[in-house]
Amino acid sequence: MSVVFSPDKHATAVTGDTVAPARASDRPHRAARRARRIAAAWIDRALRTVGQVVLFMGFGLLGLFYIAAVVPWVLLSRRDAAGRREAARDWSYRLLKLTIDAGCALRLITLDARDLDRVPPGALIVANHPTLIDAFFFMGRVRGVVPIAKRALLGNWTVGPAIRLSDYVINDAGLAMVEDCVTRLDAGETLLVFPEGTRTVAGQPLALRRGAAQIAVRARRAPVPVTIRATGSLLAKGGRWWLAPAQRPSFTLVAHAPVDIEPFLAAGSTAVAARQLTDHLQQFFARELARSGAA
Repeated sequence: MSVVFSPDKHATAVTGDTVAPARASDRPHRAARRARRIAAAWIDRALRTVGQVVLFMGFGLLGLFYIAAVVPWVLLSRRDAAGRREAARDWSYRLLKLTIDAGCALRLITLDARDLDRVPPGALIVANHPTLIDAFFFMGRVRGVVPIAKRALLGNWTVGPAIRLSDYVINDAGLAMVEDCVTRLDAGETLLVFPEGTRTVAGQPLALRRGAAQIAVRARRAPVPVTIRATGSLLAKGGRWWLAPAQRPSFTLVAHAPVDIEPFLAAGSTAVAARQLTDHLQQFFARELARSGAA
C-alpha cells in the first residue's frame, strides 16, 4: 500500500485497500447524484399518480360496461336467481382481477396474494382493513367470495348494480345481518368480513367490533384470519385518492389456520363467546401485524 500526502488538507489520497476521506472536488458529484435520486423519485411518483388516476377512470368505464353489457346479459341468459347470482359474481371476479392486475402492471402496487389459494370454499374470512381496495384483493383472487357492502354503496353507479345482481350482504346494523351471514355460510358460500367495520386509521391500534365473532359463534364456524401486511400506504383513511404515495406500496396477504371456536362456545352464552372471540382475534391481529412490521 502506498500513501500520497498533499499540501491540501482536503486532498489526502490513499491507494490500496484503505480509502481516505473524499476529495473536496467530489462534493459536487455527490450533490449531483443526490439531485438525480430526488428527481427520479419525483418522476416515479408523478408517473404513478397519473397511472392511479387512469386506473380509477378505467374502473369507472368497467362500471359502465357492467351496467350496459353484463347486467342485460345475465338477466337474459339466466332464468333462475341462483344462476344469475353465480354469473354476476363470476363477472365481478373477472373485472376486479383485471383491475388488480392492471394496478400491478402500472407499478402502482406490489401484491402477493398467493396464500389465498389456501382458503377453502365456504370459509368465514376475517381480515384487517388498511386500505380502500382490500375487498378487491379478495374478490379478484377468491372466486365467488361474498363481501359485506355498505348500504350507501347501493347508490354508487360504478358498484351498486354489481352489489345488487351478485346479492352481496348489505351492512344493516343488527341481528338480521348476522343471521343473513349465518344462512349464507350454511349454504356453502364463502364470506368476507372486516371486523374493524371501517378502514384502519394510520398510527392507531386495531379496534375490532363483535359482528364477525357473532357470525362465527352463531354459525359455529371457525373463522380464517387473513392478515394484510402493508408496506407503505395507499388509499388509507384520510388519504387523497388521486395522489400516489411517495413509495410504491407492497401488500402481502397471509392466510392463517382457522381459529378453533370450541373453547369460546364452552362459555355457554353467545354474547360472552362473541366477546371472548373478538378479544382473541384482536390480540391475534395485533401480534401478527407487529411481527411482520406491517403499516
